[in-house]
Amino acid sequence: MFFHSPTALFLFLPIVFFLYPLLEFKSYFFSRLFLLIFSLTFYGFDHPWFLAPLLLSATIDYLISRKLLSRNLSKRSKTFFTSISLLINLGLLILFKYIPFIEESFSFLYSDSSIVLPSQFKFIMPAGISFYTFQTLSYVFDVYKGKLKDLPNPIDYFLYVCYFPQLVAGPILRPSDFFDSNSVIKLKASNSLIYSGFRRICFGLFLKLCIADELARLNDLAFAGDASFISLIDAWTISFGFGLQIYFDFSAY
Repeated sequence: MFFHSPTALFLFLPIVFFLYPLLEFKSYFFSRLFLLIFSLTFYGFDHPWFLAPLLLSATIDYLISRKLLSRNLSKRSKTFFTSISLLINLGLLILFKYIPFIEESFSFLYSDSSIVLPSQFKFIMPAGISFYTFQTLSYVFDVYKGKLKDLPNPIDYFLYVCYFPQLVAGPILRPSDFFDSNSVIKLKASNSLIYSGFRRICFGLFLKLCIADELARLNDLAFAGDASFISLIDAWTISFGFGLQIYFDFSAY
């Protein structure tokens, strides 16, 4: 789901903004559980299967992190388990993101290329897969380096991975951004700045809808045109236009 979609703006976000503080007042545990369920629903709303690689990556890294915190584990064993986490996460990233990109690149460079990706490997790339892959890896690396001494409970850990404001487009959270020194989650309604947050959301929507999306519309028209009619100035204009589109798109998020 996109943050600027009507469903997100007028249904999901009002629900979480109003219900989360009430639930936290009643039960801190259920408020975090609610936020986790909300985040998973938000992420998998359009494509529920997106949840599969997300939960697989998060579960494996949680179990590996718990193993790394074992007192009787040798340095060699820690390196082994960390390597497993690295291989699995990078394997998922390559499978969903880079294999289709490699095939597309070969098809573009060699129109008569005989390299064809099997249909079973053609997926819609899960949204934000790069962000949550490196986020779970950063947690494992911090545990491996001894920066983290305690493992949070599973709900807090999965909320750290799946937290909806940054899941789709980043930024990549480090454990210290989300947990205190005792691995207790920092997220509390009492720490919220409602006016400041609402103002930032409105400014982000302006950057996305009024600048990035309008630049995208113009850029799409330019890219769809006949390249033989594009002058030097046109080419530079399109290049800077696309760069600004990407910049404002990420800036908005």
